[in-house]
Amino acid sequence: IQIAGTNGKGSTVAFLESICVQAKIEVGATVSPHLISVTERVRINGNGISEKEF
Repeated sequence: IQIAGTNGKGSTVAFLESICVQAKIEVGATVSPHLISVTERVRINGNGISEKEF
């Protein structure tokens, strides 16, 4: 699922990601921009990845 638009993209991604995780559906999400580390942009099943994985 690709989400585009002006407002609400981050919260929509978080909402859909949460639904998938609760339903035990494996999910990956990429978001931008990051706040502190570029690794914040990638999440697998709701969990961030390490710099090594990035």
